[in-house]
Amino acid sequence: MAAKNAETCAESQTVMLPLAILDAARDGHLTNRAQPMPKGSMFVRDGVRIIQGTPLAPLTRPTLFIRVLRVTSPDKPPKTRASLWMARPGGNDYVVKELIPDMELGPEDALAKAVAIAKCGEIGELYLNADLESIPTLSISAVG
Repeated sequence: MAAKNAETCAESQTVMLPLAILDAARDGHLTNRAQPMPKGSMFVRDGVRIIQGTPLAPLTRPTLFIRVLRVTSPDKPPKTRASLWMARPGGNDYVVKELIPDMELGPEDALAKAVAIAKCGEIGELYLNADLESIPTLSISAVG
């Protein structure tokens, strides 16, 4: 009887995720996959949490934001462009600084550079392709 219950619990708790997401979480790097990383998914690389999408709660500490875009033109091969931003609470609003301007970098190189900067600055979270204009507003109680 106990074995049957254990088997049922294990089956009910099985989460079906695409293999590429499991590989990214296990290995700590993005893999080449046909579908983009789902919004809201998260993995950890070198102690830095990398989260796809825009934060759902106001920021309470410095946070990095990386935007990686693929640019295509009809006559040239596709290029990947990346930019890195840092936002932190300050007064009644956020202080936002551009750390790396829009530059041509491969997705793995851009992510590696962002993780290295996060580790140097002791920043634990990095948001991938977040909308900086849509970060939830900062309340005074969240800062103080």
